[in-house]
Amino acid sequence: MERTTIALPEKLLEHLRLLAAEQHTSMAALIREALEEKVFGHRSPRSLGTGDSGNTNTARRTVDERTEPPNANAGLGELRWLLQNKDRLSRDFGSLWVAVLKESIVASGSSFDEVYRDLCARGVRDALIEHIPDDPNQWDRLIAWQPP
Repeated sequence: MERTTIALPEKLLEHLRLLAAEQHTSMAALIREALEEKVFGHRSPRSLGTGDSGNTNTARRTVDERTEPPNANAGLGELRWLLQNKDRLSRDFGSLWVAVLKESIVASGSSFDEVYRDLCARGVRDALIEHIPDDPNQWDRLIAWQPP
């Protein structure tokens, strides 16, 4: 795998960061997935919506089956806490991945997967996973995006 750098508009980066936190994955994994889908495949629609299904309650069933929309502010408190504690976190957790939930570190490890597996094994949900740089001055990617 080769590394590359991309420039993203702030709003897109903000949404990407929130989606990664929500799905408990890295931003890089989401970007790779989107690029693979765009470059290598096109998903055809599951249904064109034509024809008679024989069901008379389709509209009501569709409303009943909708899930709650994701919380658009999920992870914002954790991001604020990371930025407020970047000096201590770089000193204590530099070069590690950490999971933050409600202003505390709930897991740490040398890889995203290690932290994610630990959280899953303990049933911890909704934690934000981030890589902590060694140097507090290297927090550019988080500092570039300031929570509202």
